[in-house]
Amino acid sequence: MDILSVRRLAGAELDKIEQGIRPSGFYHQKAVRLKSACMAIESNGGLETVFSLPMHKLYSLLINIKGIGRETADSIILYGAGKPTFVVDNYTWRILSRAYGRENEYDYQSLKKELEGNTTRSARLYMEMHAQFVELGKRYCTKSNPNCVDCPLSRICAYRKNTSSKSR
Repeated sequence: MDILSVRRLAGAELDKIEQGIRPSGFYHQKAVRLKSACMAIESNGGLETVFSLPMHKLYSLLINIKGIGRETADSIILYGAGKPTFVVDNYTWRILSRAYGRENEYDYQSLKKELEGNTTRSARLYMEMHAQFVELGKRYCTKSNPNCVDCPLSRICAYRKNTSSKSR
């Protein structure tokens, strides 16, 4: 099954796509959305043309494809097109909202704007930062039972300070 290109996926039968992605779970829904996304990209001139669009136009195109939300659109723009946009995922949100003690103040756009406004706009930097957030979130700042004692942010983390004072 040699359909690993946008053009081939756009023209492939759904059952062939489903076979290829079956282990991922929800393969019926994902196959429909994957094919739809590839068809949208092809109808806009293909991957190279789409990735060469200005970032705001690329974002608009992607966000209007069913199944692509803000995080996925930003991931495609950053990792696929290599353009500097920060990906705010659950790890990023959890770590920064805990560290700054502002868990209910951030939404996707405000956190993204703050990160981009306080860093150099660089796709490479954003990829590295995102990777570090993911690693920190997996190792230390987990959803339940965070390992605050060993966390590299423990000295500055409001969540850590708050939980330490409660356990005394």
